Amino acid sequence: EEVSGYNAKIGWGVAVFDIPIDQLFAAMNEEEKHTGLTPISYTKIVSGTACEDGRKVLMLLPLSLISDRWWVIIYSTNPNIRSKSDGLVAELSWVGEPNKNNFTLDPVSQQKVSGDTVFVNFTQGAWFLIRLDENHTLGEYYNWADPGGNIPAGPASTFAASSIEDTIMAMDRYAKTGNLQCSYQW
Repeated sequence: EEVSGYNAKIGWGVAVFDIPIDQLFAAMNEEEKHTGLTPISYTKIVSGTACEDGRKVLMLLPLSLISDRWWVIIYSTNPNIRSKSDGLVAELSWVGEPNKNNFTLDPVSQQKVSGDTVFVNFTQGAWFLIRLDENHTLGEYYNWADPGGNIPAGPASTFAASSIEDTIMAMDRYAKTGNLQCSYQW
């Protein structure tokens, strides 16, 4: 979807998961375990703790033929919506940290993003989940990012849109492993 005044487009996806809402939500909040499931090759919490509202997470996306992209996102787990809906609705949203001076990277992370990488300072997105019954969840996912650097937004948006389905399928596979560490009060 095009957005007036922006080069980057928003990618959307919707799916019905054969997974309880609390299990799916927990899986989505374990970013450091998503490498290998999604195109992201490296994730690291740079502020806060796993599963925590307001945590900042570094992500690195390797790209062939052009410079790798990296960003730090700030997560909101929206505990109020879970509480007020008695666990029928959950939301995980994020915005990119626009300023590289607002976080500190450990030495390993610094090395991963050094060299010919491009810092992405505009990204946002969300997962919105609705409990259909005790074993099924409707999930809506969107992602909007400007890749920065010398890559035109058109090809980047095409890539982002094609990764929507891959991300949905990855969350489905990971949530079904049952090896989840995040838990939330419903």
